[in-house]
Amino acid sequence: MDRASNLLRRIVVSLPGEGKLTPSFAPIDVAKVRAIEVARPARAGSPARTLRLVRATATAWKVESAADYPADAKKVEDFLRSLSAVRTRSTPTTNPEKFAQFAGTDGFTDVRIFEAGDAPAVSFGIGKSGAEGSWETVYLRLDDVSKAALAAPSVPGAAATPGAGRIVAAKGLDAYGDRTDVVTWVDARVFPGVSESDVVELEWAHAPKSWSARLVRGAKGEKDAEDPWTLEGEGGGKAKPSEAKLRVQQLSGLLLQGVEGKGAADAEKWGFDKPDLVVTATGRPAADGEIAPTWRLVLGKKIEGKSGWYAKREGPAGVDGFVLAVGESETSWFRQDPKSLLDVPPAPPAEAGMDGAGMGEEPAMGEPPAMGEEPAMGEEPAMGEPPAMGEEPGMAEEPAMEGEPAMDEPPAMGDAPGRG
Repeated sequence: MDRASNLLRRIVVSLPGEGKLTPSFAPIDVAKVRAIEVARPARAGSPARTLRLVRATATAWKVESAADYPADAKKVEDFLRSLSAVRTRSTPTTNPEKFAQFAGTDGFTDVRIFEAGDAPAVSFGIGKSGAEGSWETVYLRLDDVSKAALAAPSVPGAAATPGAGRIVAAKGLDAYGDRTDVVTWVDARVFPGVSESDVVELEWAHAPKSWSARLVRGAKGEKDAEDPWTLEGEGGGKAKPSEAKLRVQQLSGLLLQGVEGKGAADAEKWGFDKPDLVVTATGRPAADGEIAPTWRLVLGKKIEGKSGWYAKREGPAGVDGFVLAVGESETSWFRQDPKSLLDVPPAPPAEAGMDGAGMGEEPAMGEPPAMGEEPAMGEEPAMGEPPAMGEEPGMAEEPAMEGEPAMDEPPAMGDAPGRG
C-alpha cells in the first residue's frame, strides 16, 4: 500500500473514533448555575488571583471579585455551554500523586461551578496544552466532587486539593488566555454602544500642557468624501477629516484594561481632583427639544507599576462610580498639540523685491551674467573686446630680455636679432 493510500485509510478510520469520544463533563443546566470561580496560581511577578462571577438576576451576571462590575451574560453562559463539547481522548492516570506532572508551568488553573450550596457541582483544573502532541488537546484534572476535598470557595488563590479524580487528555476546551482577568468576562468597551457616527462634538483638555480643543462635525457636501470638521477656538480652523475621525474613534472604541474598584467620588484617592485628561463627547438629541447625550472620560493618577491611568466615566445616566484602568497608548492622541489637526494650505511663494533682481533672478537684458552664473536661456554670452593687433587674446605679455627688442617691434636695420 502506498503512502497516500495508507494516510487516507488512517483518516477514515480515525474519524469514527473521534465521534465516539466520551464527554468529559456531566451535562450542565445553565439556568441552575449560581456562581463560577476561577483560581490562578502565583506566577513570576504576579500573585495568585481568584475571580468570582455570580448570577445577579435570571438574565444578568456580575463580577463579584471586581466590585460587582456587570459581566457580559453571553460570555458567561457561552463558557458554561462550551463544556458540553469537551471530549476525553485518553486517561493518563488516576493517581493523585502524579497529577502535578500534567499541570502547567505554575500549576493548574482551577475552575469550580456552583449550583446550590457551598459544594461545587463541577470542579476541574486546566493543565498543560499540547497534550499527546496535539495543539487542540489539553490535560485536565477532573475532580470527583463527591469525594474530593476541595478548598473553601471565595479564598483568593485557593485551589482544589488533589483527591479522588483523574487526569484526562481532552479536546474542545479553549485553554488560552487568563480567565482570572476581568476583561475576559465583561464588555471591554468603556462606552458600550457608542459609535463614531454618534458623536457630533468632541472636546478635551490636557492639563499638564495646558492644551484644550473642541471639534465640531459639519454637514457633508455632495463632493465630500468625509464629514467636515472644524477646530474651534483661538488659532482654529478647518480640521483634517481623517485626523478628527481618529480622535472620535479613540474615545468611542476605548477599551478598559481592568476594574480597580468602586468609589470614583473619592476624587483625591484616584487623582480625579487634578485630572491629567478630560474628554467629553456630545451626540445627537433623540428628538427636537431634547437634551443631547454626553459621554465624559476623566483620567486621574497614573497607576503605579503599570502603563495605565485610573479612569472614571460619565454617560447620559450620570457617573457609574466604577474606577477603571485605561491604557496610556489608548488615549495618546489627546496628549498631542491640537494644532496638528488643522488642514493648513501651503504658504504662497515669496515675491521678488522691487529694487533690483533678487537672488536667483536672470540678469537684465544686455548685461552679462555675473561671474559663476550661466547666461539666460536664449542669450549669447557677452563677448569681450578683441585684442590689439599683434597681441594674442588672453595671453599676458612677457618682459623683453635685456638687449633684445620687444616681441612686437622689428629689429633695427643692420642689426642681427639676438646679438648685443
